[in-house]
Amino acid sequence: LQLGNDGNSNGILDATEISSSQYICNGQAGAIGPAGPAGAAGPQGPIGLSGPAGSAGAAGPQGPIGLTGPAGPVGAAGPQGLAGTNGINCWDLNGNGTNDPTEDVNGDGLFNSTDCSVGIVGPQGPAGPAGAAGAQGPIGLTGPAGAVGPQGPIGLTGPAGPTWQITSDNFTPAGNLQIITTLPQTVTSTNQAWLVGGNNFGTVAQPYKLGTISNDHVEFTSNYVARGRMLNTGELIWGGTTFLAPSIAGDVVTAYKSAGGAANNWAINGINTTTGGGSGFFTNNSATSQFNAVEGIINYSGSASAPSGVFGLAISNTNTQTGVGVRGSTNGRDGYGVWGARVGTTGTLGFGGVFQNGLGYTGALLNLSDSKTKKNVKPMDNALEIIMNLKGVNYEFDLEKYPYLGLSAGKQFGFIAQDMAAIVPELVEIHNLDVNGCKPQTDKSENNTEFEQFNMVNYIGVVPILVEGMKEQQKMIEELKAEIEFLKSEIKKD
Repeated sequence: LQLGNDGNSNGILDATEISSSQYICNGQAGAIGPAGPAGAAGPQGPIGLSGPAGSAGAAGPQGPIGLTGPAGPVGAAGPQGLAGTNGINCWDLNGNGTNDPTEDVNGDGLFNSTDCSVGIVGPQGPAGPAGAAGAQGPIGLTGPAGAVGPQGPIGLTGPAGPTWQITSDNFTPAGNLQIITTLPQTVTSTNQAWLVGGNNFGTVAQPYKLGTISNDHVEFTSNYVARGRMLNTGELIWGGTTFLAPSIAGDVVTAYKSAGGAANNWAINGINTTTGGGSGFFTNNSATSQFNAVEGIINYSGSASAPSGVFGLAISNTNTQTGVGVRGSTNGRDGYGVWGARVGTTGTLGFGGVFQNGLGYTGALLNLSDSKTKKNVKPMDNALEIIMNLKGVNYEFDLEKYPYLGLSAGKQFGFIAQDMAAIVPELVEIHNLDVNGCKPQTDKSENNTEFEQFNMVNYIGVVPILVEGMKEQQKMIEELKAEIEFLKSEIKKD
């Protein structure tokens, strides 16, 4: 019995692979035992080769006549026919085809249609019916003014007028025009006006109207410039007088900031300095509406910055607050508290969501792994070899070089992305990160991001490799255990 390690896996112990040899002595052969029971029937053998082809059968009956095929293409055009004989000109009276001197009827030395003879004029036909009356002609010019007539006689003197005077004409606090005379008599209008200094109607919660009762807009103006408009359909536009995209008819309030003016200003700025409430509150109370309560849209096509459709900032002068910049929550049991998505599959540098300076969570952190999303599924080979080539290291982040990237302080454990890319490049991706992402912000800070590309490792993708590597290792252990048990049993026989 020869023992050793089949290092080249050829199934044979070569001379260089034998580590020891043992000799086993066998006794005399025993009697032949009784025949065992018949084994189960073997599997069906392969189908035999096809036999030679039989002789040809008799010809079948004539099939039905097929459908008429499509018309063939139009043939080429035939050759040009011979030119016909010239006709006789109208002035060729004798039809000899020659311009005779007598045929130059008008004597201009030319032979053409003016030399053609004209037949005898027929008798005058009867007069046709009268035509319809023509359109009215334009009105003639106005004649000159007539002479001024003589002065009429002076009329009789009328009776003497009243002697009262108006002593006061002003508006009441409620906006009524009030006129006081010396009769004395006071006249107060039933209509009311809005007063510059404010009205005092003396009533509680009465609906007094400001606007028009006609199909007209109401415009708000200062310094000769229209600042806003209430449309006749009820929409209020502030910052202009017409709809600008993305506002549409039906938006109750629209405010927009045009070009110019101070920097870092907004179309709408809500400020609250009290301890109750906030600076803005929006609710969509419709149980069937599919529109968002608040929508933020940014139409930025550059790459020097990263402005946000929605931006939240919790500010504290001492940096000790526990405020939340952006918070999402849902009462629906199957809803989403926060939802981030990146549109498109061609880009590789962005994220559907990115957190800088830590990510904490409770519950499970799940990766999509449904079989219906996968194709080309194959078993993993050489997982243990991959593990043996990986280099786990401990390190510290360079916080002096990247103070605002959100890196953790102290000793860390992990891999170097560039080293892993040489072994399993599928687990290394390059993405953009803002190196100023954790820099303190103010309410006037601009989104002047500074992107830099970094190699990033998919640590969760290492788990399947570890699992398969452990299985490969366990298989090797089981094989070694079986070999040891065999050797132990052989030794006992000696």
